[in-house]
Amino acid sequence: MKQHTKKNITGIYCTHQLLHWAAFGLILPVIVLLFQARELGLSDIGIIMAVWIGSTAVFELPLGGVADQFGRKLVYQLSLVINSIGIGVMLVANSMLFVLLGVALLGLARAMYSGTLDAWFYDAFTKAKGDMDFHQSTSYVVFAVTAGLAIGSLLGGVLPEWELLQSAFNFQSVYDVILLVNIIFNGLLLLFTFVFINETVGNDGAAVKITVVNRSLHALKFCLSHDVIKWLSFATLFYGVTLSSIEAFWQPQLKSVLSSSEESVWIFGVVSSGYFIVAGLSALVAPLLLNSLKGSHRFLLFGSRFLAAFVLLLLAFANSLTVFASSYLLFFFLFTMGVSSARVIISANTDNNHRSAALSVYSLLLTGGSVFSSTIFGFIAEEYNITLVWIVCATLLAVSSFLLLNINTKESV
Repeated sequence: MKQHTKKNITGIYCTHQLLHWAAFGLILPVIVLLFQARELGLSDIGIIMAVWIGSTAVFELPLGGVADQFGRKLVYQLSLVINSIGIGVMLVANSMLFVLLGVALLGLARAMYSGTLDAWFYDAFTKAKGDMDFHQSTSYVVFAVTAGLAIGSLLGGVLPEWELLQSAFNFQSVYDVILLVNIIFNGLLLLFTFVFINETVGNDGAAVKITVVNRSLHALKFCLSHDVIKWLSFATLFYGVTLSSIEAFWQPQLKSVLSSSEESVWIFGVVSSGYFIVAGLSALVAPLLLNSLKGSHRFLLFGSRFLAAFVLLLLAFANSLTVFASSYLLFFFLFTMGVSSARVIISANTDNNHRSAALSVYSLLLTGGSVFSSTIFGFIAEEYNITLVWIVCATLLAVSSFLLLNINTKESV
């Protein structure tokens, strides 16, 4: 079934991304709590996160080239299978070794799907009929992503407290039911992708002669030398450092802020889903703000990240649920505002032959920053405190935001 209009293509991809990220969002509110339930400390969790993100980084670039050469749809479907296997290992894991194996498979799956269907969407959108603007369409997609994450996170906070499900299965912890539901979501995504995502392998019927390795290395060199993309790439390293430190430590930090009467799993689900709701709103506000900035993606990226760094300092010193939640939500409203702009800059400045690989380079740099964060900051958080980690991240985010001012606006739009 071929879709001939930009609106139809956008609708299909928005629906797909909502389902995909709802599955991913299930585990977000309780992932650290799930590890802690297996008697793992913050330093152990730092190592686990580093392996998870590191396995993504190792395979990110070559698999982006594989997707360009052999088909984005196929590689994405294989990622769902690998993801389900990794979740299955996590479900039965009762030691550090098995947890590391599980997260390594999850990292591999993430590397496989990173940039695949994003590249398919750009190609399909530009070939379709209609006058919808790509940045506007991307904003809808980002909203669908965040809505999916919000729905998944809310379910992830509620499901562990559903006693009927707990009594039906002999889980190691109350959080393991989420892993089972995640596998079910992967099955639904396989079916949806098979029915609705149509792709012809190759670029306009031309045979691709370049090898996967050469394609990937070319994309890496391209992203680090391109007059526009290189500045976004360098700033992305620090963006990844900050994102990883928030993802890894917001749950134990919130737990330390809560009083004994407030401690409940559903609070984590509500806060996590609230993050994705405000991120979705941020995606819808971004085009309006971009218009007021006369289409300058660099000023949108700079302003949103610099202000986010300031709010992160407030979050670091939050001492109540109200202050923590409000600072956390405001931070991500600002932090995610430039996501659509970053996608537009990369997609508009790469050709069809290397778009998946280029998007994978962007993701590789993001995960590279995350690996550093997980490895170093896990030990700092355990030896000192999470507040110190977030102060350092806020400083790095503020300083790196100035790199984005080097982006040539005329070339990036």
